[in-house]
Amino acid sequence: MKTKKTTVLQEGGNLDITAPVFDTSGNAIAATGITLPLQKGKTRESIVKKAELIAAQLTAEIQNSQKPLW
Repeated sequence: MKTKKTTVLQEGGNLDITAPVFDTSGNAIAATGITLPLQKGKTRESIVKKAELIAAQLTAEIQNSQKPLW
C-alpha cells in the first residue's frame, strides 16, 4: 500500500489484481484483491481497468460514508 499502485499477477488463466482503497485524505487504507479471468477478445489492460473501477467504487463508498463501515 506504500506505492498506492495496482499490482497484477497472472495465475494460470486469471489475473490476480490488488488495488488500493483510499480515505478522504488520499491515504491508502485497504486493498482489494480481485481475480478476473483472462478472456478471449479482452486485453490485459481492460481487465485491470475493470478491477480498478471496483476499487474506485469501494473508495467512493468509504469516502461518502457518515460512519465507519467496519
